[in-house]
Amino acid sequence: GRGGDGGAPPAATKAAAWSLWPSHGAGGGQDKAPASHPAQALGPLALQAFFRRYPIDDRAYDAFVSQSPDVQVKVFSEFTPKQEGEENYSGLFVSFVKRCREIVSPGAGDLPESEPLGDLALEGFFRKYPVDDSSYEYFAASPQDVQREVLETFRPPAEGEADYSGLFRAFVTRCQRRPSGGPRPSPAGPWPRERAERPDVARRDARAAESPYPREEQAAQEGGIEEDGHPGPGPEADEFFQRYPVDQRAQDFFSQLPPDVQEQVVDQFKPKREGERDYSPLFISFAKRCRTA
Repeated sequence: GRGGDGGAPPAATKAAAWSLWPSHGAGGGQDKAPASHPAQALGPLALQAFFRRYPIDDRAYDAFVSQSPDVQVKVFSEFTPKQEGEENYSGLFVSFVKRCREIVSPGAGDLPESEPLGDLALEGFFRKYPVDDSSYEYFAASPQDVQREVLETFRPPAEGEADYSGLFRAFVTRCQRRPSGGPRPSPAGPWPRERAERPDVARRDARAAESPYPREEQAAQEGGIEEDGHPGPGPEADEFFQRYPVDQRAQDFFSQLPPDVQEQVVDQFKPKREGERDYSPLFISFAKRCRTA
């Protein structure tokens, strides 16, 4: 499989986004900021404090500085993530920049494409979140923008697991199905559709035989999303699972539900006790009730 023990190298975040600003002009002084530079609309000290509080990577910062001053000010004034103290807000930040851009300049189009993914970034990601070869191949067959979105926004409820293949593959499919995801590979993944030819079938069937979940829920674990599957949940669901952690089977089952049922589950799931480590059985039961209602 891909990844393994040893921990991931530190994420390429910036505690101070101003470190990307040009600092050496022809005469040794500081270059003049470009017209779209945030320093034109916002004070540098305020920006320093902002990006110390919400660290982001180079790509996210480039997306920010490429916007008009009005968009930059809106992002700076209104970006208030629910969780403080994270090491990297890049994925959430870029999504927020896009929303602000669309509000301030409707129809302006998507953000410019950034540089291809680096080998070090991929190596660090899969060292932190190990997956099997078929899951990696599924990811590698995805468009560049989908791969980047996966690397920036994949945040499983639990760290340090030995294998994230099921959850990772379901997440890749959700990113593929987003309207901005570009051309989509086959929903079932790049491997042959016949079960006998899929390399991970034997292991999954053995695990399914011991699973407490009914066969209809085990189907959510099969490689990729079936042809009658539904688009995955959005950022609201990601925040939901941060609050109510569930295992991979429960998340994969949830990703198969119709969007209206997903919304109902996220809105109405209110367990009696907060702060539990695993809500999987309770969550599955509630999701099934919502589906059959």
